[in-house]
Amino acid sequence: MSSGKNNQKLLLWNEDNSEVAPRIISITEIEDGAPVTYTPQQVLSGLILRDLDGASRTDTFPTAADIIDYLETTTGKIPVGWSTNLHIRNITNDAYTLTVNNATGVDIYGENTIAQNNGKDFLIVVLETTVSVFAKGSVDFTN
Repeated sequence: MSSGKNNQKLLLWNEDNSEVAPRIISITEIEDGAPVTYTPQQVLSGLILRDLDGASRTDTFPTAADIIDYLETTTGKIPVGWSTNLHIRNITNDAYTLTVNNATGVDIYGENTIAQNNGKDFLIVVLETTVSVFAKGSVDFTN
């Protein structure tokens, strides 16, 4: 597993439009022959490139408590209502499917599978004690 270089910087904002903390978007590459539980840093990185290494896999989001704790540690408060986008791309060479499962306190809405050479966008919304993840659609990268 390795992370790429930072591509851009986004800012978090308070309700009064004052800056909370910068958020760096980076690339997370995961090549693992087993199911993986993502870290909050990976989920909030903005982009996960996943090589399934020989079979279909089921990966899991981190718990809501872990995501909220990470955000609270990095921003100094729980940013209730804060949202971000995550793109997960299945970069495996064979026809294997990636399934992304929820964890404690994380609810996934919509299709949670990603076919070979496809990517899926997710909207992650932080609530007070839970996290909602909305699947927004898939992109086919075969052409």
